[in-house]
Amino acid sequence: MGTKTNEEKKLLNEQMTKDLETIYTSANCTNCPSEWFFPENVRGKMPIYPGSNLHCAFATCNACKVKTECFNFARDHDCVGVWGGRLFTFAGISKLNKYGDIK
Repeated sequence: MGTKTNEEKKLLNEQMTKDLETIYTSANCTNCPSEWFFPENVRGKMPIYPGSNLHCAFATCNACKVKTECFNFARDHDCVGVWGGRLFTFAGISKLNKYGDIK
């Protein structure tokens, strides 16, 4: 697979922006703080307790009508952070255990 030209990258970024805008206009997170969805430390076990940024992000996502579209966007574009109710990291998509901890 060859490298993309600047024009191809520009078109790809424009399409990604358009796709994300479509999702974001209907999303619950529109007026939420970005730190909820983009934690600084995403290594190892991260407890999610009521009131924590991740807890707020997951609660917001889980009640959202575009959760599936958001998840699919993040998966398709290698995003990092909380998208569609899941935490995407450089190591993959994290899951919550029964205690609410990310594993």
